[in-house]
Amino acid sequence: MSRYRKRTIATNDTLRDDDIFEKRGVEIVEQYTTPKLSNPSQKELNSISYTEHYYVAGQRMFKLSQQYYGDQQYWYIIARFNNKPTEAQIEDGEVLKIPTNLQQALEVLG
Repeated sequence: MSRYRKRTIATNDTLRDDDIFEKRGVEIVEQYTTPKLSNPSQKELNSISYTEHYYVAGQRMFKLSQQYYGDQQYWYIIARFNNKPTEAQIEDGEVLKIPTNLQQALEVLG
């Protein structure tokens, strides 16, 4: 399931005259709107079962996503569940919680 499933597409037809789009014959640009993320409650977070993973310096969340879910696109679920937006915030040896029920994690965190 794509993380874009809840996002709407906006149309921008107010391009400037000197814009590169006009030079290329583009009159309308469609783009995803900015998502409005909300922090799940502690009760919602506690409802998600997880397994523990000991982080080793140099690991990447997209590779952990591939390892645990078979698809690297769900790295942001691991990041949001641990409140660690990038690997730079993770210490070597730190325990990461990897949600085991991806569908449930997507409903709460997606």
